[in-house]
Amino acid sequence: MKEILTILIFLLLNILTYSEIRYVSPQGSNTAPFISWATASHTIQGCIDVSSPGDTIYVGNGVYKEVVTMTKGLALIGSGIDSCIIDTRELAVLSDFGSILANDSCSVESFQIIVSNYYGGIFWGAGVRVNSPNNSHYSVEIKNNLIYGGYSGTNTSINAVIKNNMMVDNDIGIIADGGLFDLVTVNIEDNFIIVRENARLNTHDAIRMTPVKKSIPYIINNTIVCNKDMSFFGEIYAVSASNKGMIANNLIYTKGKFRYDYGVEGIQLIRDIDSCYNNVIIGGFEGIDYYYSHPQKIKNNVIVNGVRGIGPISYTTETEAQYNNIFNTVNPSEGFTLDSTNLSVDPMFVNEDSLDFRLQMFSPLIDAGDPEILDKDGTRSDIGLLGGPYGSEEYKYIDYPPRPPVILDVVVDSLLARIILKRNTEADFSHYNIYRSSTPNFIIDSLNLIKTTEDTSFMVRINEEKYYYKITGIDKQGNESRGSEEIELTVTGIEENKVVLEDYKLYQNYPNPFNPSTIISYRIPERVKVNLSVYDIKGEKINELVNQEQEKGYYEVKFDARESKVLSSGIYLYKFEVYKENKPVYRKIEKMILLK
Repeated sequence: MKEILTILIFLLLNILTYSEIRYVSPQGSNTAPFISWATASHTIQGCIDVSSPGDTIYVGNGVYKEVVTMTKGLALIGSGIDSCIIDTRELAVLSDFGSILANDSCSVESFQIIVSNYYGGIFWGAGVRVNSPNNSHYSVEIKNNLIYGGYSGTNTSINAVIKNNMMVDNDIGIIADGGLFDLVTVNIEDNFIIVRENARLNTHDAIRMTPVKKSIPYIINNTIVCNKDMSFFGEIYAVSASNKGMIANNLIYTKGKFRYDYGVEGIQLIRDIDSCYNNVIIGGFEGIDYYYSHPQKIKNNVIVNGVRGIGPISYTTETEAQYNNIFNTVNPSEGFTLDSTNLSVDPMFVNEDSLDFRLQMFSPLIDAGDPEILDKDGTRSDIGLLGGPYGSEEYKYIDYPPRPPVILDVVVDSLLARIILKRNTEADFSHYNIYRSSTPNFIIDSLNLIKTTEDTSFMVRINEEKYYYKITGIDKQGNESRGSEEIELTVTGIEENKVVLEDYKLYQNYPNPFNPSTIISYRIPERVKVNLSVYDIKGEKINELVNQEQEKGYYEVKFDARESKVLSSGIYLYKFEVYKENKPVYRKIEKMILLK
Protein backbone atom coordinates (compact mmCIF):
# COMPACT_ATOMS: atom_id res chain seq x y z
CA MET A 1 0.00 0.00 0.00
CA LYS A 2 2.85 2.38 0.87
CA GLU A 3 4.47 1.73 -2.51
CA ILE A 4 1.18 2.47 -4.33
CA LEU A 5 0.77 5.73 -2.36
CA THR A 6 4.32 6.74 -3.26
CA ILE A 7 3.62 6.11 -6.96
CA LEU A 8 0.40 8.15 -6.82
CA ILE A 9 2.18 11.07 -5.15
CA PHE A 10 4.93 10.88 -7.79
CA LEU A 11 2.37 10.94 -10.60
CA LEU A 12 0.50 13.84 -9.00
CA LEU A 13 3.68 15.85 -8.62
CA ASN A 14 4.51 15.23 -12.27
CA ILE A 15 1.04 16.39 -13.32
CA LEU A 16 1.39 19.53 -11.24
CA THR A 17 4.85 20.11 -12.66
CA TYR A 18 3.52 20.08 -16.19
CA SER A 19 0.43 22.22 -15.47
CA GLU A 20 1.42 25.84 -15.94
CA ILE A 21 -0.34 29.11 -15.31
CA ARG A 22 0.19 31.45 -18.22
CA TYR A 23 -0.78 35.08 -18.85
CA VAL A 24 -1.95 37.33 -21.68
CA SER A 25 -1.96 41.12 -21.76
CA PRO A 26 -2.24 43.68 -24.60
CA GLN A 27 1.06 45.10 -23.34
CA GLY A 28 2.73 41.66 -23.43
CA SER A 29 5.48 40.28 -25.67
CA ASN A 30 5.84 37.39 -28.09
CA THR A 31 8.51 35.62 -26.06
CA ALA A 32 7.38 32.35 -24.41
CA PRO A 33 6.66 30.84 -21.89
CA PHE A 34 4.39 33.67 -20.62
CA ILE A 35 4.37 32.48 -16.99
CA SER A 36 3.97 35.89 -15.30
CA TRP A 37 2.18 39.15 -15.97
CA ALA A 38 5.57 40.74 -16.58
CA THR A 39 6.29 38.21 -19.35
CA ALA A 40 2.72 37.87 -20.65
CA SER A 41 1.84 37.08 -24.25
CA HIS A 42 0.39 39.94 -26.25
CA THR A 43 -2.10 37.59 -27.98
CA ILE A 44 -4.37 34.87 -26.67
CA GLN A 45 -3.56 32.51 -29.53
CA GLY A 46 0.17 32.95 -29.04
CA CYS A 47 -0.18 31.81 -25.44
CA ILE A 48 -2.40 28.85 -26.40
CA ASP A 49 0.15 27.68 -28.98
CA VAL A 50 2.82 27.08 -26.31
CA SER A 51 0.44 25.60 -23.71
CA SER A 52 -0.14 21.98 -22.77
CA PRO A 53 -3.21 20.09 -21.50
CA GLY A 54 -3.98 21.14 -17.95
CA ASP A 55 -2.62 24.67 -18.32
CA THR A 56 -4.62 27.71 -17.17
CA ILE A 57 -4.43 30.94 -19.16
CA TYR A 58 -5.38 34.23 -17.49
CA VAL A 59 -6.25 37.05 -19.89
CA GLY A 60 -5.87 40.65 -18.72
CA ASN A 61 -8.07 43.66 -19.49
CA GLY A 62 -8.13 44.79 -23.09
CA VAL A 63 -9.64 44.27 -26.51
CA TYR A 64 -8.34 41.24 -28.42
CA LYS A 65 -9.18 41.26 -32.13
CA GLU A 66 -8.36 37.67 -32.90
CA VAL A 67 -10.02 34.33 -33.57
CA VAL A 68 -9.08 31.84 -30.86
CA THR A 69 -8.53 28.11 -31.44
CA MET A 70 -7.98 26.18 -28.21
CA THR A 71 -6.09 22.92 -27.74
CA LYS A 72 -7.18 20.09 -25.47
CA GLY A 73 -7.45 20.54 -21.72
CA LEU A 74 -7.02 24.32 -21.40
CA ALA A 75 -8.76 26.73 -19.05
CA LEU A 76 -9.12 30.17 -20.64
CA ILE A 77 -10.12 32.74 -18.01
CA GLY A 78 -10.77 36.41 -18.75
CA SER A 79 -10.61 39.23 -16.25
CA GLY A 80 -14.30 40.15 -16.54
CA ILE A 81 -17.08 40.78 -19.05
CA ASP A 82 -16.77 44.56 -18.75
CA SER A 83 -13.13 44.89 -19.65
CA CYS A 84 -11.83 41.69 -21.25
CA ILE A 85 -13.16 41.61 -24.81
CA ILE A 86 -12.66 39.28 -27.76
CA ASP A 87 -13.96 41.13 -30.83
CA THR A 88 -14.02 39.25 -34.14
CA ARG A 89 -16.35 41.49 -36.11
CA GLU A 90 -13.57 42.51 -38.48
CA LEU A 91 -12.39 38.92 -38.95
CA ALA A 92 -15.45 37.35 -40.54
CA VAL A 93 -13.53 35.44 -43.21
CA LEU A 94 -11.34 33.81 -40.58
CA SER A 95 -14.08 33.04 -38.08
CA ASP A 96 -16.59 30.86 -39.87
CA PHE A 97 -17.00 28.86 -36.66
CA GLY A 98 -17.20 31.94 -34.45
CA SER A 99 -14.88 33.71 -32.05
CA ILE A 100 -13.58 30.83 -29.93
CA LEU A 101 -13.24 27.21 -31.04
CA ALA A 102 -12.92 25.14 -27.87
CA ASN A 103 -11.55 21.62 -27.59
CA ASP A 104 -12.00 18.60 -25.33
CA SER A 105 -11.89 19.29 -21.58
CA CYS A 106 -11.66 23.06 -22.10
CA SER A 107 -13.29 25.86 -20.18
CA VAL A 108 -14.01 29.44 -21.24
CA GLU A 109 -14.89 31.96 -18.53
CA SER A 110 -15.37 35.67 -17.90
CA PHE A 111 -15.07 37.19 -21.37
CA GLN A 112 -17.11 39.62 -23.40
CA ILE A 113 -17.28 38.00 -26.82
CA ILE A 114 -18.46 39.96 -29.85
CA VAL A 115 -19.18 37.55 -32.67
CA SER A 116 -18.26 38.10 -36.29
CA ASN A 117 -20.79 39.87 -38.46
CA TYR A 118 -23.33 37.70 -40.28
CA TYR A 119 -23.59 40.23 -43.08
CA GLY A 120 -19.88 39.74 -43.72
CA GLY A 121 -20.80 36.34 -45.13
CA ILE A 122 -20.53 34.16 -42.05
CA PHE A 123 -23.67 32.21 -41.29
CA TRP A 124 -22.65 29.93 -38.43
CA GLY A 125 -20.73 32.43 -36.32
CA ALA A 126 -20.93 31.57 -32.60
CA GLY A 127 -19.37 33.09 -29.52
CA VAL A 128 -17.96 29.75 -28.40
CA ARG A 129 -18.16 26.73 -30.69
CA VAL A 130 -17.15 23.14 -29.93
CA ASN A 131 -17.02 20.42 -32.58
CA SER A 132 -16.31 16.86 -31.52
CA PRO A 133 -14.63 14.94 -34.35
CA ASN A 134 -14.33 11.18 -34.83
CA ASN A 135 -17.36 10.38 -32.63
CA SER A 136 -15.34 11.14 -29.49
CA HIS A 137 -17.01 12.28 -26.27
CA TYR A 138 -15.73 15.78 -25.66
CA SER A 139 -16.69 17.87 -22.65
CA VAL A 140 -16.50 21.61 -22.11
CA GLU A 141 -17.51 24.35 -19.65
CA ILE A 142 -18.66 27.79 -20.80
CA LYS A 143 -19.38 30.07 -17.84
CA ASN A 144 -19.78 33.71 -16.82
CA ASN A 145 -19.44 35.22 -20.30
CA LEU A 146 -21.27 38.00 -22.15
CA ILE A 147 -21.77 36.98 -25.78
CA TYR A 148 -23.57 39.00 -28.41
CA GLY A 149 -23.95 39.20 -32.15
CA GLY A 150 -23.65 36.43 -34.70
CA TYR A 151 -25.85 33.41 -35.25
CA SER A 152 -25.58 31.85 -31.79
CA GLY A 153 -23.99 32.49 -28.42
CA THR A 154 -22.66 28.95 -28.08
CA ASN A 155 -22.72 25.92 -30.35
CA THR A 156 -21.68 22.57 -28.87
CA SER A 157 -22.04 18.94 -29.91
CA ILE A 158 -20.69 17.32 -26.76
CA ASN A 159 -21.16 16.98 -23.02
CA ALA A 160 -21.27 20.55 -21.80
CA VAL A 161 -21.90 22.85 -18.88
CA ILE A 162 -23.19 26.22 -20.11
CA LYS A 163 -23.82 28.32 -17.03
CA ASN A 164 -24.34 31.91 -15.93
CA ASN A 165 -23.76 33.48 -19.34
CA MET A 166 -25.50 36.50 -20.84
CA MET A 167 -26.32 35.99 -24.51
CA VAL A 168 -27.71 39.07 -26.18
CA ASP A 169 -28.65 39.93 -29.76
CA ASN A 170 -28.08 36.45 -31.21
CA ASP A 171 -30.38 34.65 -33.61
CA ILE A 172 -30.13 31.63 -31.29
CA GLY A 173 -28.78 31.80 -27.77
CA ILE A 174 -27.52 28.24 -27.24
CA ILE A 175 -27.25 25.35 -29.68
CA ALA A 176 -26.53 22.00 -28.07
CA ASP A 177 -26.49 19.39 -30.83
CA GLY A 178 -25.66 15.91 -29.58
CA GLY A 179 -24.83 14.71 -33.04
CA LEU A 180 -24.35 10.95 -33.28
CA PHE A 181 -23.25 10.39 -29.72
CA ASP A 182 -25.07 8.36 -27.08
CA LEU A 183 -25.74 9.72 -23.58
CA VAL A 184 -24.69 13.29 -24.20
CA THR A 185 -25.37 15.33 -21.06
CA VAL A 186 -25.86 19.07 -21.41
CA ASN A 187 -26.40 21.30 -18.38
CA ILE A 188 -27.76 24.71 -19.37
CA GLU A 189 -28.27 26.70 -16.19
CA ASP A 190 -28.69 30.28 -14.99
CA ASN A 191 -28.22 31.91 -18.39
CA PHE A 192 -29.86 35.18 -19.47
CA ILE A 193 -30.78 35.14 -23.16
CA ILE A 194 -32.29 37.94 -25.26
CA VAL A 195 -33.01 36.82 -28.81
CA ARG A 196 -32.38 39.64 -31.26
CA GLU A 197 -35.41 41.60 -32.39
CA ASN A 198 -34.44 41.44 -36.07
CA ALA A 199 -33.35 37.80 -36.07
CA ARG A 200 -32.72 36.83 -39.64
CA LEU A 201 -34.32 33.39 -39.46
CA ASN A 202 -37.70 32.18 -38.25
CA THR A 203 -35.93 29.34 -36.44
CA HIS A 204 -34.55 31.64 -33.79
CA ASP A 205 -34.91 29.51 -30.64
CA ALA A 206 -33.28 30.78 -27.49
CA ILE A 207 -32.10 27.27 -26.56
CA ARG A 208 -32.03 24.50 -29.14
CA MET A 209 -31.13 20.88 -28.38
CA THR A 210 -31.38 18.59 -31.39
CA PRO A 211 -29.43 15.36 -30.74
CA VAL A 212 -29.79 12.44 -33.12
CA LYS A 213 -29.32 9.73 -30.51
CA LYS A 214 -29.69 9.70 -26.74
CA SER A 215 -29.17 12.84 -24.72
CA ILE A 216 -29.86 14.04 -21.21
CA PRO A 217 -30.76 17.75 -21.17
CA TYR A 218 -30.94 19.73 -17.96
CA ILE A 219 -32.26 23.21 -18.79
CA ILE A 220 -32.74 24.98 -15.47
CA ASN A 221 -33.16 28.53 -14.14
CA ASN A 222 -32.64 30.35 -17.43
CA THR A 223 -34.26 33.69 -18.28
CA ILE A 224 -35.31 34.09 -21.90
CA VAL A 225 -36.69 37.27 -23.48
CA CYS A 226 -37.96 37.03 -27.04
CA ASN A 227 -38.31 40.26 -29.01
CA LYS A 228 -39.14 38.69 -32.36
CA ASP A 229 -42.63 37.98 -33.63
CA MET A 230 -42.07 34.56 -35.20
CA SER A 231 -40.47 31.25 -34.35
CA PHE A 232 -40.53 27.95 -36.18
CA PHE A 233 -39.80 25.91 -33.08
CA GLY A 234 -39.87 27.19 -29.51
CA GLU A 235 -37.94 29.39 -27.14
CA ILE A 236 -36.72 26.16 -25.56
CA TYR A 237 -36.64 23.46 -28.23
CA ALA A 238 -35.47 20.27 -26.58
CA VAL A 239 -35.08 16.78 -27.99
CA SER A 240 -34.22 13.65 -26.04
CA ALA A 241 -34.40 9.93 -26.59
CA SER A 242 -33.06 8.93 -23.20
CA ASN A 243 -36.24 9.06 -21.11
CA LYS A 244 -34.31 11.42 -18.83
CA GLY A 245 -33.65 15.11 -18.43
CA MET A 246 -35.49 18.09 -17.02
CA ILE A 247 -36.66 21.53 -18.06
CA ALA A 248 -37.34 23.44 -14.85
CA ASN A 249 -37.70 26.92 -13.37
CA ASN A 250 -37.11 28.81 -16.62
CA LEU A 251 -38.68 32.20 -17.32
CA ILE A 252 -39.77 32.63 -20.94
CA TYR A 253 -41.13 36.08 -21.74
CA THR A 254 -42.33 36.87 -25.24
CA LYS A 255 -42.61 40.57 -26.06
CA GLY A 256 -43.44 40.00 -29.71
CA LYS A 257 -46.81 39.02 -31.10
CA PHE A 258 -47.39 35.51 -32.35
CA ARG A 259 -47.76 33.79 -35.66
CA TYR A 260 -50.87 31.79 -36.32
CA ASP A 261 -49.24 28.76 -37.96
CA TYR A 262 -46.19 28.08 -35.81
CA GLY A 263 -46.08 30.92 -33.35
CA VAL A 264 -43.66 31.70 -30.57
CA GLU A 265 -43.88 28.59 -28.41
CA GLY A 266 -42.51 28.71 -24.91
CA ILE A 267 -41.25 25.15 -24.57
CA GLN A 268 -41.33 22.51 -27.27
CA LEU A 269 -40.58 19.02 -26.02
CA ILE A 270 -39.61 16.41 -28.58
CA ARG A 271 -39.56 12.72 -27.71
CA ASP A 272 -38.66 11.52 -24.25
CA ILE A 273 -37.75 14.35 -21.89
CA ASP A 274 -38.92 13.15 -18.51
CA SER A 275 -40.17 16.28 -16.77
CA CYS A 276 -41.09 19.92 -17.27
CA TYR A 277 -41.57 21.64 -13.89
CA ASN A 278 -42.08 25.14 -12.48
CA ASN A 279 -41.52 27.18 -15.64
CA VAL A 280 -43.21 30.55 -16.21
CA ILE A 281 -44.20 31.26 -19.81
CA ILE A 282 -45.62 34.68 -20.67
CA GLY A 283 -47.17 35.51 -24.03
CA GLY A 284 -46.58 33.78 -27.32
CA PHE A 285 -48.68 31.31 -29.22
CA GLU A 286 -48.38 28.13 -27.19
CA GLY A 287 -47.01 27.57 -23.72
CA ILE A 288 -45.84 23.95 -23.84
CA ASP A 289 -45.95 21.76 -26.92
CA TYR A 290 -44.62 18.26 -27.43
CA TYR A 291 -44.31 15.54 -30.05
CA TYR A 292 -43.79 11.74 -30.00
CA SER A 293 -43.86 11.77 -26.26
CA HIS A 294 -42.87 9.08 -23.88
CA PRO A 295 -45.01 9.67 -20.75
CA GLN A 296 -43.93 13.09 -19.50
CA LYS A 297 -44.61 15.03 -16.35
CA ILE A 298 -45.72 18.61 -17.05
CA LYS A 299 -46.36 20.10 -13.62
CA ASN A 300 -46.31 23.34 -11.64
CA ASN A 301 -45.93 25.57 -14.73
CA VAL A 302 -47.54 29.00 -15.19
CA ILE A 303 -48.71 29.91 -18.69
CA VAL A 304 -50.20 33.39 -19.16
CA ASN A 305 -51.44 35.57 -22.05
CA GLY A 306 -50.99 33.10 -24.88
CA VAL A 307 -53.27 31.45 -27.39
CA ARG A 308 -52.94 27.86 -26.15
CA GLY A 309 -51.66 26.66 -22.82
CA ILE A 310 -50.60 23.06 -23.39
CA GLY A 311 -51.03 21.88 -26.96
CA PRO A 312 -49.60 18.49 -27.94
CA ILE A 313 -49.27 17.43 -31.55
CA SER A 314 -48.87 13.77 -30.62
CA TYR A 315 -50.55 13.22 -27.26
CA THR A 316 -50.22 10.15 -25.04
CA THR A 317 -52.76 9.55 -22.32
CA GLU A 318 -49.95 8.67 -19.92
CA THR A 319 -48.59 12.22 -19.96
CA GLU A 320 -49.22 13.90 -16.60
CA ALA A 321 -50.26 17.53 -17.15
CA GLN A 322 -51.18 18.46 -13.59
CA TYR A 323 -50.98 21.36 -11.13
CA ASN A 324 -50.35 23.96 -13.83
CA ASN A 325 -51.89 27.43 -13.88
CA ILE A 326 -53.08 28.51 -17.33
CA PHE A 327 -54.51 32.03 -17.21
CA ASN A 328 -55.87 34.42 -19.84
CA THR A 329 -55.39 32.09 -22.81
CA VAL A 330 -57.83 31.38 -25.63
CA ASN A 331 -57.55 27.58 -25.26
CA PRO A 332 -56.05 26.16 -22.04
CA SER A 333 -55.29 22.85 -23.79
CA GLU A 334 -55.44 21.27 -27.22
CA GLY A 335 -56.37 17.62 -27.85
CA PHE A 336 -57.12 16.67 -24.26
CA THR A 337 -58.91 17.95 -21.17
CA LEU A 338 -56.97 19.29 -18.21
CA ASP A 339 -57.93 17.67 -14.92
CA SER A 340 -59.12 19.50 -11.80
CA THR A 341 -55.60 19.87 -10.36
CA ASN A 342 -54.92 22.58 -12.94
CA LEU A 343 -55.88 26.18 -12.17
CA SER A 344 -56.88 29.24 -14.16
CA VAL A 345 -56.30 32.20 -11.84
CA ASP A 346 -54.38 35.47 -11.74
CA PRO A 347 -50.93 34.34 -10.54
CA MET A 348 -50.35 37.70 -8.80
CA PHE A 349 -46.80 38.32 -9.98
CA VAL A 350 -44.89 41.09 -8.24
CA ASN A 351 -44.28 43.15 -11.40
CA GLU A 352 -44.54 41.70 -14.88
CA ASP A 353 -43.29 44.91 -16.55
CA SER A 354 -39.93 44.61 -14.80
CA LEU A 355 -39.73 40.83 -15.31
CA ASP A 356 -40.27 40.20 -11.59
CA PHE A 357 -42.31 37.01 -11.65
CA ARG A 358 -42.11 36.19 -7.98
CA LEU A 359 -45.42 35.58 -6.27
CA GLN A 360 -47.11 38.05 -3.95
CA MET A 361 -47.99 37.01 -0.44
CA PHE A 362 -51.61 36.07 -1.15
CA SER A 363 -51.09 34.45 -4.55
CA PRO A 364 -53.30 31.37 -4.99
CA LEU A 365 -50.26 29.56 -6.46
CA ILE A 366 -48.42 29.34 -3.12
CA ASP A 367 -48.30 25.71 -1.90
CA ALA A 368 -50.66 24.75 -4.73
CA GLY A 369 -48.28 22.56 -6.77
CA ASP A 370 -47.88 18.81 -6.88
CA PRO A 371 -47.77 17.68 -3.21
CA GLU A 372 -45.08 15.16 -4.10
CA ILE A 373 -42.76 17.95 -5.29
CA LEU A 374 -41.33 20.00 -2.43
CA ASP A 375 -39.84 23.47 -2.33
CA LYS A 376 -36.33 23.91 -1.01
CA ASP A 377 -37.71 24.73 2.44
CA GLY A 378 -39.52 21.39 2.56
CA THR A 379 -43.05 22.73 2.07
CA ARG A 380 -45.40 21.78 -0.75
CA SER A 381 -44.23 23.26 -4.03
CA ASP A 382 -45.47 26.60 -5.27
CA ILE A 383 -46.67 26.72 -8.85
CA GLY A 384 -44.23 28.87 -10.76
CA LEU A 385 -40.67 30.03 -11.05
CA LEU A 386 -39.41 29.87 -7.47
CA GLY A 387 -41.09 26.59 -6.55
CA GLY A 388 -39.74 23.06 -6.59
CA PRO A 389 -36.26 21.72 -5.79
CA TYR A 390 -34.55 24.20 -8.16
CA GLY A 391 -36.42 27.21 -6.80
CA SER A 392 -35.50 29.64 -4.05
CA GLU A 393 -35.33 28.96 -0.33
CA GLU A 394 -34.71 32.58 0.66
CA TYR A 395 -37.59 34.44 -1.01
CA LYS A 396 -39.95 36.24 1.38
CA TYR A 397 -43.51 36.75 0.17
CA ILE A 398 -44.52 40.42 0.25
CA ASP A 399 -48.04 41.81 0.32
CA TYR A 400 -48.25 44.30 -2.55
CA PRO A 401 -51.17 46.63 -3.36
CA PRO A 402 -53.50 45.75 -6.24
CA ARG A 403 -52.89 46.94 -9.77
CA PRO A 404 -54.35 50.41 -10.51
CA PRO A 405 -57.90 50.20 -11.90
CA VAL A 406 -58.35 50.55 -15.65
CA ILE A 407 -61.24 52.77 -16.83
CA LEU A 408 -62.90 51.29 -19.90
CA ASP A 409 -65.62 53.86 -20.45
CA VAL A 410 -67.61 56.79 -19.05
CA VAL A 411 -71.22 57.00 -20.23
CA VAL A 412 -73.13 60.23 -19.57
CA ASP A 413 -76.92 60.32 -19.19
CA SER A 414 -78.33 63.74 -18.28
CA LEU A 415 -76.65 64.76 -15.01
CA LEU A 416 -75.32 61.28 -14.22
CA ALA A 417 -72.16 59.57 -15.45
CA ARG A 418 -71.61 55.81 -15.38
CA ILE A 419 -67.95 54.83 -14.92
CA ILE A 420 -67.06 51.34 -16.19
CA LEU A 421 -63.91 49.60 -14.95
CA LYS A 422 -61.99 46.52 -16.02
CA ARG A 423 -62.34 44.13 -13.09
CA ASN A 424 -59.23 43.46 -11.01
CA THR A 425 -58.43 39.75 -10.81
CA GLU A 426 -56.15 39.52 -7.76
CA ALA A 427 -57.27 36.77 -5.37
CA ASP A 428 -57.22 39.12 -2.37
CA PHE A 429 -58.98 42.03 -4.09
CA SER A 430 -61.76 43.69 -2.05
CA HIS A 431 -63.26 46.91 -3.50
CA TYR A 432 -62.75 50.25 -5.26
CA ASN A 433 -62.46 53.74 -3.78
CA ILE A 434 -63.72 56.74 -5.79
CA TYR A 435 -62.11 60.12 -5.15
CA ARG A 436 -63.17 63.56 -6.35
CA SER A 437 -61.57 67.00 -6.34
CA SER A 438 -62.15 70.38 -7.95
CA THR A 439 -58.40 70.58 -8.67
CA PRO A 440 -56.83 68.72 -11.61
CA ASN A 441 -53.94 66.31 -10.93
CA PHE A 442 -55.02 66.14 -7.32
CA ILE A 443 -53.36 64.02 -4.65
CA ILE A 444 -55.53 61.19 -3.35
CA ASP A 445 -56.37 61.35 0.37
CA SER A 446 -59.26 60.50 2.69
CA LEU A 447 -60.70 64.04 2.49
CA ASN A 448 -61.71 63.59 -1.16
CA LEU A 449 -63.06 60.03 -0.87
CA ILE A 450 -66.72 60.08 -1.96
CA LYS A 451 -67.65 56.43 -2.45
CA THR A 452 -66.59 52.79 -2.12
CA THR A 453 -67.96 49.96 -4.26
CA GLU A 454 -67.32 46.34 -5.18
CA ASP A 455 -68.93 46.83 -8.59
CA THR A 456 -67.06 47.61 -11.78
CA SER A 457 -69.87 49.90 -12.97
CA PHE A 458 -71.15 52.75 -10.83
CA MET A 459 -72.82 56.16 -11.12
CA VAL A 460 -71.60 59.60 -10.08
CA ARG A 461 -73.56 62.86 -10.29
CA ILE A 462 -72.35 65.67 -12.56
CA ASN A 463 -72.46 69.10 -10.92
CA GLU A 464 -72.21 72.56 -12.46
CA GLU A 465 -68.76 72.87 -10.95
CA LYS A 466 -65.99 71.06 -12.78
CA TYR A 467 -64.79 67.96 -10.91
CA TYR A 468 -61.98 65.47 -11.39
CA TYR A 469 -62.18 61.78 -10.44
CA LYS A 470 -59.70 59.01 -9.71
CA ILE A 471 -60.30 55.41 -8.66
CA THR A 472 -58.09 53.13 -6.57
CA GLY A 473 -58.27 49.43 -5.75
CA ILE A 474 -58.20 48.08 -2.19
CA ASP A 475 -57.28 44.51 -1.20
CA LYS A 476 -58.53 42.56 1.81
CA GLN A 477 -55.54 43.62 3.87
CA GLY A 478 -56.28 47.30 3.26
CA ASN A 479 -53.48 47.96 0.76
CA GLU A 480 -54.44 50.65 -1.75
CA SER A 481 -53.32 50.79 -5.36
CA ARG A 482 -52.08 53.82 -7.23
CA GLY A 483 -54.80 55.93 -8.75
CA SER A 484 -56.34 55.36 -12.13
CA GLU A 485 -56.13 57.91 -14.88
CA GLU A 486 -58.00 61.11 -14.03
CA ILE A 487 -61.51 61.82 -15.37
CA GLU A 488 -62.90 65.33 -15.78
CA LEU A 489 -66.69 65.74 -15.48
CA THR A 490 -68.57 69.02 -15.79
CA VAL A 491 -71.88 70.47 -16.97
CA THR A 492 -72.28 73.89 -18.59
CA GLY A 493 -76.00 73.64 -19.13
CA ILE A 494 -78.94 71.34 -18.63
CA GLU A 495 -78.35 69.48 -21.89
CA GLU A 496 -74.61 69.93 -22.35
CA ASN A 497 -72.01 68.04 -20.37
CA LYS A 498 -68.36 67.25 -20.67
CA VAL A 499 -66.34 64.08 -20.01
CA VAL A 500 -62.57 64.13 -20.33
CA LEU A 501 -60.49 60.97 -20.26
CA GLU A 502 -56.76 61.14 -20.46
CA ASP A 503 -55.39 61.01 -24.02
CA TYR A 504 -56.27 58.76 -26.97
CA LYS A 505 -56.41 55.00 -26.47
CA LEU A 506 -56.57 52.00 -28.82
CA TYR A 507 -57.29 48.71 -27.07
CA GLN A 508 -56.26 45.21 -28.08
CA ASN A 509 -59.10 43.52 -29.92
CA TYR A 510 -61.10 40.92 -28.01
CA PRO A 511 -61.23 38.02 -28.40
CA ASN A 512 -57.82 37.52 -29.96
CA PRO A 513 -57.36 35.18 -31.77
CA PHE A 514 -60.92 35.27 -33.13
CA ASN A 515 -63.25 33.39 -35.44
CA PRO A 516 -65.20 34.82 -37.13
CA SER A 517 -65.62 38.20 -35.38
CA THR A 518 -63.88 40.39 -32.84
CA ILE A 519 -64.40 43.74 -31.10
CA ILE A 520 -61.99 46.64 -31.61
CA SER A 521 -62.38 49.42 -29.06
CA TYR A 522 -60.87 52.87 -28.68
CA ARG A 523 -61.29 56.09 -26.75
CA ILE A 524 -60.99 59.72 -27.82
CA PRO A 525 -60.91 62.72 -25.44
CA GLU A 526 -62.50 65.26 -27.78
CA ARG A 527 -64.36 65.64 -31.06
CA VAL A 528 -62.05 64.49 -33.86
CA LYS A 529 -62.12 62.63 -37.13
CA VAL A 530 -61.43 58.91 -36.71
CA ASN A 531 -60.29 56.40 -39.29
CA LEU A 532 -60.18 52.73 -38.31
CA SER A 533 -59.16 50.25 -41.03
CA VAL A 534 -58.11 46.60 -41.26
CA TYR A 535 -55.16 45.43 -43.40
CA ASP A 536 -53.56 42.12 -44.24
CA ILE A 537 -49.97 41.42 -43.32
CA LYS A 538 -48.82 42.72 -46.73
CA GLY A 539 -50.36 46.11 -46.01
CA GLU A 540 -53.33 45.81 -48.36
CA LYS A 541 -56.54 47.34 -47.00
CA ILE A 542 -59.32 44.83 -46.32
CA ASN A 543 -62.03 46.92 -44.72
CA GLU A 544 -62.61 50.47 -43.52
CA LEU A 545 -64.60 50.24 -40.29
CA VAL A 546 -64.80 53.93 -39.33
CA ASN A 547 -64.12 57.13 -41.27
CA GLN A 548 -66.00 60.06 -39.72
CA GLU A 549 -66.10 62.80 -37.12
CA GLN A 550 -66.88 61.45 -33.66
CA GLU A 551 -67.56 63.03 -30.29
CA LYS A 552 -65.41 62.30 -27.24
CA GLY A 553 -66.00 58.95 -25.61
CA TYR A 554 -65.42 55.21 -25.70
CA TYR A 555 -66.30 53.27 -28.87
CA GLU A 556 -66.54 49.60 -29.84
CA VAL A 557 -66.51 48.42 -33.45
CA LYS A 558 -67.19 44.88 -34.59
CA PHE A 559 -65.00 43.35 -37.28
CA ASP A 560 -66.48 40.23 -38.88
CA ALA A 561 -64.20 38.32 -41.23
CA ARG A 562 -67.21 36.98 -43.10
CA GLU A 563 -68.20 40.48 -44.23
CA SER A 564 -64.89 41.11 -45.96
CA LYS A 565 -63.34 39.21 -48.84
CA VAL A 566 -62.60 35.56 -48.12
CA LEU A 567 -59.93 35.65 -45.42
CA SER A 568 -57.63 32.81 -44.45
CA SER A 569 -56.19 32.18 -41.02
CA GLY A 570 -53.34 34.54 -40.24
CA ILE A 571 -52.20 37.85 -38.84
CA TYR A 572 -54.12 41.02 -39.69
CA LEU A 573 -53.49 44.63 -38.73
CA TYR A 574 -55.90 47.31 -37.59
CA LYS A 575 -54.85 50.95 -37.87
CA PHE A 576 -56.33 53.73 -35.75
CA GLU A 577 -55.76 57.29 -37.03
CA VAL A 578 -57.06 60.51 -35.49
CA TYR A 579 -57.25 63.91 -37.24
CA LYS A 580 -57.98 67.33 -35.80
CA GLU A 581 -58.51 70.20 -38.20
CA ASN A 582 -57.25 67.89 -40.96
CA LYS A 583 -53.95 67.37 -39.17
CA PRO A 584 -52.92 63.92 -37.80
CA VAL A 585 -52.72 63.92 -33.99
CA TYR A 586 -52.56 60.21 -33.14
CA ARG A 587 -51.79 56.95 -34.94
CA LYS A 588 -51.42 53.37 -33.72
CA ILE A 589 -51.36 49.91 -35.29
CA GLU A 590 -52.15 46.64 -33.51
CA LYS A 591 -52.09 43.01 -34.66
CA MET A 592 -54.90 40.48 -34.43
CA ILE A 593 -55.12 36.82 -35.42
CA LEU A 594 -57.86 35.03 -37.31
CA LEU A 595 -57.94 31.29 -36.51
CA LYS A 596 -60.28 29.15 -38.57
